[in-house]
Amino acid sequence: MLIIVNILLYKDIDSSCYENDGKTLKKVNDTSPYLIISAKCEKIANSCFSNLKSLESFSFEENPNLTTIERSCFSSCSNLQIINLSSCTKLTTISNYAFYGCSKVTEILLPNGLKEIQSDAFQSNSEITTITIPSSVEKIGSRAFEKCSKLTNVIFAEGLNLTSLVNYVFFRN
Repeated sequence: MLIIVNILLYKDIDSSCYENDGKTLKKVNDTSPYLIISAKCEKIANSCFSNLKSLESFSFEENPNLTTIERSCFSSCSNLQIINLSSCTKLTTISNYAFYGCSKVTEILLPNGLKEIQSDAFQSNSEITTITIPSSVEKIGSRAFEKCSKLTNVIFAEGLNLTSLVNYVFFRN
């Protein structure tokens, strides 16, 4: 009997893409579809992966130290399919337009500990159907999930600390 299992081969991001002793990921142009972000990385800089059409998925080394995903970081990664941040328990902020226009994303997994989802963070992720907002989230900016045309299930975790939910967060247009 022959059993074939789909194995995704993730590639480490080259060390030259990092600054500050590996704590800041600045710019990635690697054309590999599956990339691994170093556990030392604390911040993914503005537009770091922006328009990287080859990217389908990214992962993290064990025990990631990521705290911030900056503006437009993964914007227009049109082949990205899954946003799995669940292992990033130190992540507090997903900045404006961070995942804007990732039109093939079908699943978003957010970590416990996340405090803020800024404006337009996941706008135009048209294939996402369900999102669970962790109880730690305090602020969701305007249009954070705007134009997510298939989004039909928004689950707020028990014990939600949400204090600010701005206009048009889930506007479908």
